[in-house]
Amino acid sequence: VTVNGVATTVNGGTFSASLPAADGSLLIQAGATDALGLTTAASVLVTVDARGPSISVQNPKNGQSVYTKRPAIEISYTDLAGSVNPGSLGVTLTDEAGGVTDVTGFLSADSAGASGTVGVDLQEDESYTLTATVQDSSGNSSSVTTAFYVPPSPESITPPVQSADSGFVSGTVYDSITCGGEQAFDPIDCTGIPGATVTLEKINTDALAL
Repeated sequence: VTVNGVATTVNGGTFSASLPAADGSLLIQAGATDALGLTTAASVLVTVDARGPSISVQNPKNGQSVYTKRPAIEISYTDLAGSVNPGSLGVTLTDEAGGVTDVTGFLSADSAGASGTVGVDLQEDESYTLTATVQDSSGNSSSVTTAFYVPPSPESITPPVQSADSGFVSGTVYDSITCGGEQAFDPIDCTGIPGATVTLEKINTDALAL
């Protein structure tokens, strides 16, 4: 008995063989020859799935500031070769000190994604790493990691109006007179300018044809 040209191990009426396979479709062809030299064959097309689902975080966007201590989380996932097991979803937030908060229980998950609002207050002026992990129906796992920032008094900040092609800039504007142009800012002297506005202007960067 051979399978795809590979000799098999025969045990009574059954046989087994190890075949090299990559993700995608695989045609398995088995052939058998008896003691009289008579042969027969059979084939079956199967799908090989060794990859986890594709997973992404829509909200909070990576590198974005959030204007609440209880941000909304939105995650999407899909699996091309099978289905996603929403019950396997795990989502955690890790703060700058390495403390981990499991926020999976605050999210509602289905076969296409998960969403919800963090049910505990996050620390102000703190960066968080969001890690989401999910498995497909075959047990293959995938993870994604993003980061966001909770500024001081986030609810007092009016988020900028977003156009379709807009982005985010987050940070603190310092007074050059108070801070003295230091590179390593003194947190006592350099407290930032409240209500400062930063304007970004697009510059035409088309090259000149010489």
